[in-house]
Amino acid sequence: MKYAEYHIENQIVEVYNSFSGVESVHLNGEEISKGYSFFGRDHFFKIGDDNYMVRPALSWRNITGVTIFLYKNGLPLILENQFARGVRNRKSRVRLILGLVIGLVGGFVFGFTLTKLIQWLGAIV
Repeated sequence: MKYAEYHIENQIVEVYNSFSGVESVHLNGEEISKGYSFFGRDHFFKIGDDNYMVRPALSWRNITGVTIFLYKNGLPLILENQFARGVRNRKSRVRLILGLVIGLVGGFVFGFTLTKLIQWLGAIV
């Protein structure tokens, strides 16, 4: 899942994380760093003569649950996450809430049905 997109010196830096815990950083669509982590790991890369570091971390402050810290030559870099900017619009929020509601209701129905099936199987045996 894509968590962030930054535009740095006419380059596009994207940060991804999978449900299995594999993080990756892409520069203009090409993977430049990849590693396994559930809580965030540092990813290093260069653009021109400048050294950059991307540090994902868990956070409850934003909708994705992940905060991305960006550093240029060791100093914090403040850039707007272009991907999160798109998530903030009303249409995306409605989709997110709808997805959460459908997931919760579906999980409840599945759990209730599974419980009844286990009880029924127990009565047969």
